[in-house]
Amino acid sequence: MNKIIIAAVAITATVAGVWVAKNRLAKPPSITATVAISTVATKPQALSETLIPFSLPDMEGNKRNLEEWRGQVLVINFWATWCPPCREEIPMFMALHEDYKDKGLRIIGVAIDQRDAVEDYRDTLLISYPILIGEREVMTIMRQYGNYAGVLPYSVIIDRDGKIQNRKLGAYTRAELEPMIRALL
Repeated sequence: MNKIIIAAVAITATVAGVWVAKNRLAKPPSITATVAISTVATKPQALSETLIPFSLPDMEGNKRNLEEWRGQVLVINFWATWCPPCREEIPMFMALHEDYKDKGLRIIGVAIDQRDAVEDYRDTLLISYPILIGEREVMTIMRQYGNYAGVLPYSVIIDRDGKIQNRKLGAYTRAELEPMIRALL
């Protein structure tokens, strides 16, 4: 019963967050960066921001720094195991990672969740791309990347030069994401 209540609260929070993000795009006064909350296009749209380095532990407990993937096309996907749209898009990310990793694509999953839940989910799906994990610090990182509402899933696409090319609140489809990735590779 508790799991049902938690899932209902999570779904309600996600829906409310999307509504707030779409209806109140005002940014906090302390933030000076220009933000495109949802930018979906067949061609990457250059934004003025660049990669914001951060370090988080991976699933083995090793600190990983985003800088180690510089020079590659990155899709940073913020997600959680309790988020249904997040779970729906992960198989697509897995397929894209396998199809394009040899050409320089790196999908980086950033889980906002408990380590045990993420580990169980990763092992069940056999997720092959890196997953970093955190809780409160991930919320700060998401805000730095433009997700002021804290809605999941949230993805950021970064080109080989470290420039943010696209951001999206909500789940990507392969039809939306693949043309952008191919153009950057």
